[in-house]
Amino acid sequence: MKPSDSRRPYGAFSDASQTTVSGDTSNFPREHLAARFADDPDEHKRWLIYNDPTAPADVVLKVSHAPNVNVRRSIAGHANLPPDG
Repeated sequence: MKPSDSRRPYGAFSDASQTTVSGDTSNFPREHLAARFADDPDEHKRWLIYNDPTAPADVVLKVSHAPNVNVRRSIAGHANLPPDG
């Protein structure tokens, strides 16, 4: 492809504005994520526990010590994290 060619090499979906996820997550199921993903080996699934308002404090505390720094950072702001966690 020539530098002057304005076509996108990966088609219409290479435009970032078309691939971003909408900010509206009102239909995303939040309850019971902790029960489903607390022991999952996939760190991305454990990260979802932050969105679960019903997550038990012991599960939130356990996930707050995850090996993955992004999981720990996300769960650090959870409302059910014990103050001494």
